Amino acid sequence: MEEVVRALERKKGVVSENTADLYDAIIALIRRYQQEKPDGDPQDFLAWLRQRRGWSLRSLRTAAYVLKSAGANVKAPRAGAAAREILSAEELAKVLEEAKKHGMHTYLLVGFMGLCGLRCGEALNVTWGDIDFSSGMLTVREGKGFKSRRVPIPKQLLEDLKLYRGQPDRRVVPRSYGWAWERVRMVTQRALGKAYTPHSLRHTYATLLLHNGVDVYTVQQLLGHSSLATTGVYLHYVNTEKARSVIEKTLPG
Repeated sequence: MEEVVRALERKKGVVSENTADLYDAIIALIRRYQQEKPDGDPQDFLAWLRQRRGWSLRSLRTAAYVLKSAGANVKAPRAGAAAREILSAEELAKVLEEAKKHGMHTYLLVGFMGLCGLRCGEALNVTWGDIDFSSGMLTVREGKGFKSRRVPIPKQLLEDLKLYRGQPDRRVVPRSYGWAWERVRMVTQRALGKAYTPHSLRHTYATLLLHNGVDVYTVQQLLGHSSLATTGVYLHYVNTEKARSVIEKTLPG
């Protein structure tokens, strides 16, 4: 594990700031793992993340990718569409209420991902100048694939942003990727009794839009997906649940 840590430390100097933050988060978790298992190995570390930290399969794949980039010989767990973790509208509301208890930065981070569909790194990079308070639109700059897009900000979140409005060049949530990851897991655990990852909030945003009739092309644009097939995964989930609901309504109570 020490070789993995050293490799990640070296790589931090040649990757993006967000990726370097991810490496820092993984390194911190490796240190916690080593306190329990000094002689552990990378593959067991993944199992520890799953069993002791409650990581989803998709998150474990991200961790496995990081470990592989550092030279570790690990097998990434499979995680298809069924592994996506999605909150209901009621659960998302509970998470937002819990986030408010932990300060402005935690609340706005959750709001950007759960109510605007931003990726974690995108949420952390939003500046006050990216918010158009008159139109209620947020410009997401240079997201994945270096493409900018505009997304609507829900009225309540917009009103809350007005209370904290800062200088245009300042980041709204000036925190690290590792901080964001742990913060989301903390507030979801307290609100729902289960820890979810930041990407689960983005999954929730996409699914709620489709479930409530927003067309898949619009959702694709709001999420910043380059391929409609990527967005189609959420559509498949929504249609499956609708099919289940229709069938269940036909059954005797």
